[in-house]
Order: sequence, then structure tokens, then C-alpha cells
Amino acid sequence: MWILLNNYYKANRRTFYWSMMPLLILTSIIYLIEHSIFFMVFFFTLIYISALMQTEEKSNTDILYRSLPVRPSAIVYSRYIAASFIFAGVFLPAFLACFFIEYIGLPGRTASFPVITAAGFFTIALPIALLVAAIFPFTFKYGYMKGIVLGSVASILAGGTLAVILYIIVSLSGKTEILTAVMAQTDQAWINRFLLGVFAQSTTLMGKDFFLVFISIVTVILLAISVKVSVRFYNNRDL
Repeated sequence: MWILLNNYYKANRRTFYWSMMPLLILTSIIYLIEHSIFFMVFFFTLIYISALMQTEEKSNTDILYRSLPVRPSAIVYSRYIAASFIFAGVFLPAFLACFFIEYIGLPGRTASFPVITAAGFFTIALPIALLVAAIFPFTFKYGYMKGIVLGSVASILAGGTLAVILYIIVSLSGKTEILTAVMAQTDQAWINRFLLGVFAQSTTLMGKDFFLVFISIVTVILLAISVKVSVRFYNNRDL
């Protein structure tokens, strides 16, 4: 498995290094404006994961790996681990750049915002993990292009289902003041207001810590199911 991870790294390290400077610059600018690193870390992580899968598809890496004395399950596990390494490789430089800006880099500036909190970290990591869980099984079954399309549709449906379930829980509780207030705003699209309102009301209803634990447990379960399904799809895939 570690040999496969090393091959992934060697095949994509040049792209990763050359794109690191735009990541740091854009993340720093966005942080100065919005005091958040969520969008850039989320965006660049998905780009790197997509680039990894696309490169392997074009170079017929799967055919090469399947010709080696390596179990198909090891190939599947290594790609999931590679995705987590990509997230870490994007998150850590972005965090350090914004930490430097907030606490060290600007003379006379008084730090007023934490670069990241535990809740903020999970807010970034969990959506990425859920997308990986939804997309990877389809890419192992159908390849990159078709897998990305079907996986994206599946992730949208899964996210929508979760939002509807939370909306039902909120409605049954009778405590909808935050949701009502957010829905009354007019500066965003209806779907954005609905999602923001549902998750904000759910967090208030359950408590931030319990809500994060709940979502984390759901994410881990979905990732485990995703890995099992990916192994089965990959074993049965005709390369």
C-alpha cells in the first residue's frame, strides 16, 4: 500500500508544488477579507483529488497496478489514504499562512480572530470526507468522468436528504426561530438560506458539540460503507 502511495506522490508532486503558491496567496487574501479559510481549502483539496484521479485515468494506472501482485483492496485503501494526505497537504500550509498573517506578519495588528477552531476544522473536513465517500465508489466502478458525474449527483442527493432529515427534526421540536429569521433574508438564494438556516437551527437545538459529534459519526459510517462498496466495485470492474 505504501508503495502505491509513494507512486501517487511522485506522479503528482510537481503539480502540487507549483500550485502551492496560488493556494497560499488566494487563501491569505480571502482570509483578510472574510476571516475564513473554508472555501480555499475545500476548493483546492477537491481540485487535487480530481487531478489525481484524472491523471491515473489517462495513464492507465489501474491496468498497471492490477498486473502487479497487489490486492485490489490495497489499491482502494491507498487512494482513500491519499485523499486524506491531500487534505492535510492543503490545510496545513493554508493554516500556517493565515496564522502568520493574524499573529505575526502584520506589525501593529492585534489578533482578533482565531485562524481555526475545532468546530471550524470539522466544518472543513467533514464536507470533504462526505464528498469523497459519495464520489469514490462511482469512480472505482465507472472510471473518472462518469464516476465524477454520478458521484456528484449522489453527493447532492445525500446532502439534500440530510438537510431534509434535520428540517424534520427541527420542525418537530417547534424551535424554528433561527430558521425563520434566515429564510426571511433576501441577500442569498433560497436553497442557501434553507441550508444555512437548517444547520444553524440544528446546531442550536442539539448543541454545537453534540451536533459535531453526530455529524462526525455519520461521516465515519458513510466512509466505511464507501470503502467497502469501492472494494467490491473495483474487484468486479473489467479493466
